Parts: sequence; C-alpha cells; structure tokens
Amino acid sequence: MSQIREANEHLVIANLRSQEVAERMRQLYEGATAAIQAKEDFFATLSHELRTPLTSITGWAALLMRNPEPSTIVEAVQSIATSASLLAHLVDALLDVSRIMTGKFAITREEIDLAAVGNDAVSAMRPVAAAKGLSLQITSQQSIIINGDATRLRQVVSNLLSNATKFTPAGGLVEVRLLLDGSDAVIEVSDTGEGISSHFLPLVFERHAQAGARRFGGLGLGLAIVKHIVELHGGSVAAASRGEGKGATFTIRIPI
Repeated sequence: MSQIREANEHLVIANLRSQEVAERMRQLYEGATAAIQAKEDFFATLSHELRTPLTSITGWAALLMRNPEPSTIVEAVQSIATSASLLAHLVDALLDVSRIMTGKFAITREEIDLAAVGNDAVSAMRPVAAAKGLSLQITSQQSIIINGDATRLRQVVSNLLSNATKFTPAGGLVEVRLLLDGSDAVIEVSDTGEGISSHFLPLVFERHAQAGARRFGGLGLGLAIVKHIVELHGGSVAAASRGEGKGATFTIRIPI
C-alpha cells in the first residue's frame, strides 16, 4: 500500500510540475508574441513618421524645379525646413535610444542653474503653445543650482512640454514649476489635456509606448529618454493623472 501511495504522490507532483512548466511556456510565448507585435508596430510607425516629411521635401523640391517662382520658393523653403527639422528630431531620438541600449549614453556634469534651463525650454516652446492657443506658464525660484548636464536636462523639459502641448486642446493650460524640496530639485510639468488612462499609466515610460502617439505623430520614445536622463542624474521621474480628460502631471526629482 505504501508503494502505491508513494507512486500516486509522485504522479501528483509530476502533474503539478508539468502544469507549472506549461504555464511558464504559455507566459513566455505570450511575452514573445507581444514583443514581436510591439516591434512590428514600432517599425510601421517609424516608416510612417519618416515618409511624411520625406514626401513633403521631395514634393516641394520637384515643384521648385518645375516652377521656381519667388512666391513658391518662400513657401517651399519654409516647408522643407520644417520637414527637415522633424526628420532631425526623429533621427536624434533613434540615436539616443540606440546609445541607451548599448550603454553609450552619457552626461557631462557641471554646476548649472536648473531655473535657467527650465526657462530656456519654456521660451523655445512658447511659439508652439501660442500657435495652438495654449497658455504656457512657468513658476520658478530665482536660482536652483545643481550638478548636472544642462543640455540633457533642457531636453528633458522640452520633451515633457512637447507631450503636454500635443495632448492639450486649444484653450488649455500647460504649467512648469521649478522648486527646491529639501535636498531635491523638483521639476513639475502639468497640463489640462487628455490625461492618461489608469491601465496605461504604469507603461508610460516604456520604449515605444504608443497611446495616442500615432494620432499626434511621434515614435513613443520621448518619455523613455526622459527617464534615462533623469536616472543618470541620480533622480527619479513619476507620472500622475486622475484619468482620461483630466490632465497629467510629470514630476522629476534630482538630488542637489
């Protein structure tokens, strides 16, 4: 009887282990399938984002060769310059992500005024906000001195402002607050825009996150780059939203 009982116990254990293995294989398969789908979606988006400015550039260039009238030249050059700037931005984002993935993304530390960095980023974004009918405000202490990379931190604020202006409808408010909180320098970028759904909020800093990116243009890389730059400064970044249609707030903390 004892031998039969032991045999039954072994069978039960073997069955449980086989179920665990099967479940693990299922999870791995689903994860691999999701990764493949995400990569395919990303390359489809990349193709679309690159094709749009390239089509504009080649179209206007062909028109200039056929009809080099002064009025046409002005409009064509403006459109080509805008499209070239968009292409440069896309390429820069791809290069940044490539450097992050290969461990070659680095920052240069020096004593900087974070308030000046924030003001520069806001000033550069004002024409975009004004063209969309948005109110762009900044509240900052007079001087916030930290040890960091001014160029990269300006990129951080610019990326957050770019997202905020994209997802905030006309008449909305985008606000930047820079302050000291104990031993941390804090950057808050908030808006009254579309907000972030609760199921997407935990994924917002993942590479290629695409909630709304296709509709507004972009590769979904900006927030992943923001997170990496902030972490290289020894800091942290968090996103908060009360839900769709209720705006969003991104808070960065960097040790002084």
